[in-house]
Amino acid sequence: CSDLEHREVGDEIRELWLEYEQGTSIDAEVARQLDKFEMIVQANEYEVAHPEKRLDRFFESTKHAFSHEEVLSWAEALWAERAVRLQQVASAAVCATASTAVEGDSA
Repeated sequence: CSDLEHREVGDEIRELWLEYEQGTSIDAEVARQLDKFEMIVQANEYEVAHPEKRLDRFFESTKHAFSHEEVLSWAEALWAERAVRLQQVASAAVCATASTAVEGDSA
């Protein structure tokens, strides 16, 4: 490879990066939305692995980030799944608290 080829490849990568950062094309905007979606997928997986943790800021920061129809549908499905899981965690915590209180009363 010549220096010219390296420079051309470098220029192309730089142009694509700027396009992504500035969201100046449909492809760049979809890529940005996919990046945000992947972030909340990871946050959700972390919460599943650590039920005592809540990563609300990640989900709140993407509330209005999705406009691409398919990516938006994935995000809505993930938000709904998370809402059910958080409700289940809250219900389990209430049950555990009530059970502890009953055990303490009978002692």
